[in-house]
Amino acid sequence: MSRYVMSKQPPDGWDQACEAGGRLFPSTAWQRLLEDSFDCMTVYAWDAERQGGAAISIFRAGPFRVAYLGFPVGALLGGVTDYASLVSNWQLPSGTPLPACIRIPVSSLAPDPQLTFPATRTPETAIADLGSWSLQSASKNIRRDVRKAARAGLECTRALSDEDAAAVYRLYASTITRNRGSMRYTPAYFEQLVRLSGRHEKLRVLVARRDGQPVAFNAFALDGVHGYYLHGGMDRDARDHRPGAFLMNEAIRWVRDSGGESFNFLSSPVDQPSLVQYKEKWGGTTRNHFTYTVRLHVAYPLFRVAEWVYRKAGWR
Repeated sequence: MSRYVMSKQPPDGWDQACEAGGRLFPSTAWQRLLEDSFDCMTVYAWDAERQGGAAISIFRAGPFRVAYLGFPVGALLGGVTDYASLVSNWQLPSGTPLPACIRIPVSSLAPDPQLTFPATRTPETAIADLGSWSLQSASKNIRRDVRKAARAGLECTRALSDEDAAAVYRLYASTITRNRGSMRYTPAYFEQLVRLSGRHEKLRVLVARRDGQPVAFNAFALDGVHGYYLHGGMDRDARDHRPGAFLMNEAIRWVRDSGGESFNFLSSPVDQPSLVQYKEKWGGTTRNHFTYTVRLHVAYPLFRVAEWVYRKAGWR
């Protein structure tokens, strides 16, 4: 069984392992983005013999803490392939608050981890074979929307400045408010996201402009050989110009042309079938995404009650 050393600082060889695998989300750059944007800390689990491990993000959730083995997606780093051995060797560094639980997100594109912990399922839509994808793989309506966007004279630009980040947050906030969602992400997060995208080749934030004004954005990443859609939003008044389709097409093409083998739209809430249908129109297939939960703290039942109340109130 593997022996893991857990520390609050990245061990020697961590970023080299990330670079060797083309990994973004386990990297110290991504972990610092989370730490700078949220009440979050990172614990690095490292197996020196196999030169691999996992970045564990521990977030504050009210009076509780909850850990994620990978955020926003769960994935092991380097030569480590066994979730179960990592969890069974769970021993936090001294002085680290014990989370109520650790959650292990497992994509539908990942091998079956053979875990027996309780799990929730959500629909996850992905283009599994991106090498054979083209816009012709999308539905007739999507192709029409992309053509309509081209006729509208939209310009695709990269978000790189703090001014761009402010525009991105405005588009995000207006979209969430319009759809009665919950504001999970802050201006500070988008500022950090835009700044990192300017330094890291695996992350992009694109902005669609019309007559020089930002009307939509799309944030996406390439982690290993898998592309991920992260965020998007648009101005209501620009909807008829289809800037969302314009940018999604750019995102999928960029991931494909950068060597990505798949494009994952990530999971959707179970009560939003129309969102799943939209993602499938791009040529994606929907399968189950599993999030396994391992109880760690005696206060876990109280955490679950608080979480249920939070969601029941409509704060997703």
